[in-house]
Amino acid sequence: MKMIDIKVDESAAEIGLAGMLADLMKQNVDQNPAKKVDFDALKGSVYLDAKDAEVSITLVFNGGDAVIYGGKRGNPDISISTDSATILDLSNAKTFHGLPNLLDESGQAMLKKIFKGELKISGLGLLTKPLLLVRMTKVLSVSG
Repeated sequence: MKMIDIKVDESAAEIGLAGMLADLMKQNVDQNPAKKVDFDALKGSVYLDAKDAEVSITLVFNGGDAVIYGGKRGNPDISISTDSATILDLSNAKTFHGLPNLLDESGQAMLKKIFKGELKISGLGLLTKPLLLVRMTKVLSVSG
């Protein structure tokens, strides 16, 4: 099986979060080949803004490859704004059919953060590309 291609652009080279997410996606797909199907189907862009760390990146997926840029790139399909710990918690989220399991502890914590305004997910892509967030969550999650 061909390794997935995730590049960290020069603009994100000094951003630890970019390298961490690239490594995490590569490792998850390598350890669970079923995730490659989701990675290959990812098309669109997701902006992650870690407010507390004053760090932001844009992940641009192009069906089988991805580039991570520093800052906001273009007009992302989906924007996620929260603290850096919550972004990393996405990798620990247990999924159920690709969606975060809202019945377990990590899912409940995510819901509380959404209701408190500590986790904001927005963008037209939520309507026009509904599977973008689902597939990205599956690829980032260390669970099956």
